[in-house]
Amino acid sequence: LLDLGVRSSLLPWIINFLTNRQHRVKLGGKTSDWLPMNAGVPQGTKLGLILFLAMINDLDVKPHATDIWKFVDDISTSENITKGSNSKFQFCIDTINSWASCNLMKLNPQKCKELRVCFLRESPDLSPLLIDGHALEVVRSHKVLGLVIQNDLKWNAHIESVVSKASKRLYIIRILRRGGVPAEDLLSIYFALIRSVLEYCCVVWHHALPLYLADDLERVQKRALRIILPGYSYREALAQLGCSRLDERREHHCFNTMKRIEIEGPLSKYVPLSRASSNDYELRNSNTLTTIKCRTERYRRSFFPSTKLARRFKHLNKVNRSQESVAKVADVLTLENMLSDESEMPTKKPIGLSSTKVYLGNQSQRTTWQVKRKVDKSH
Repeated sequence: LLDLGVRSSLLPWIINFLTNRQHRVKLGGKTSDWLPMNAGVPQGTKLGLILFLAMINDLDVKPHATDIWKFVDDISTSENITKGSNSKFQFCIDTINSWASCNLMKLNPQKCKELRVCFLRESPDLSPLLIDGHALEVVRSHKVLGLVIQNDLKWNAHIESVVSKASKRLYIIRILRRGGVPAEDLLSIYFALIRSVLEYCCVVWHHALPLYLADDLERVQKRALRIILPGYSYREALAQLGCSRLDERREHHCFNTMKRIEIEGPLSKYVPLSRASSNDYELRNSNTLTTIKCRTERYRRSFFPSTKLARRFKHLNKVNRSQESVAKVADVLTLENMLSDESEMPTKKPIGLSSTKVYLGNQSQRTTWQVKRKVDKSH
């Protein structure tokens, strides 16, 4: 605590708070005998959490590991192994194990897992990681703080997990509906117990979801609204209850998260610069972000490139994304690729087609070009 800058006059208060503590278990009106606390901090206190964070603050495994993430008593670390190099991760594990022993703690090898992410045609032959002589289990997926991460960086396992968990809770709404609970109260229960599960960490995986996984999530909300308002279609129930589709809400969460990251926070370094700060010219859309170059489709569909692209789309075209967000993004992206060269401007205007305005040229001479997009009148 002194190394962290805590005043020495506060130490006697903290020592008195931790010394000669006792605890007991209470169940209903009965309690157990008092027992002394020989280690740890009192649970349920604000100071207890702060003291625990101060105790684990000195854990550092660099330069062996690339990154380390600590959340209370959960620690995750990673190593990036380049092709042809050897792993030094065992040194990292030994460092953590030694630190735990010095702080009178012990790692549980049964709860420690190894997740290998590799997209090479031939995976390298890596030695097993050991904790006190016990080899860590190599898994294909693992849950980290409620988020299921797969070794292929897909989200099938996570979506399957949250859909299963949320579907089981629909029974609560069904029972309350039979008991005559009003629709407004059922909706509040759905928001608190079910939709929160479906949207947990959605900014991480939203843009990487294939359509069939997004439909699985949306299907849970359809079932819930069918219970709350029987006899209504999904669209009518959304309008009646004032709800939004889950994919629209996830898109909104991504925009808000990007906006908060741009202002401050440790992740702001990953946000690309605006076009105004990257060149000396006065641009019409100077507030939009520069393009993030993506070598793989996997990276392009991650949070920063996808949210940045959607943000640019929203800023340039002023399109209302509440109706056909996915279709309009695809149309405009295709349109921007077609219009990258002014020499390819069409000379005829087809009849019976919807139009989109695109502005070409510089500030002094701006050309308005009516670009047409076919409308299938059969649907």
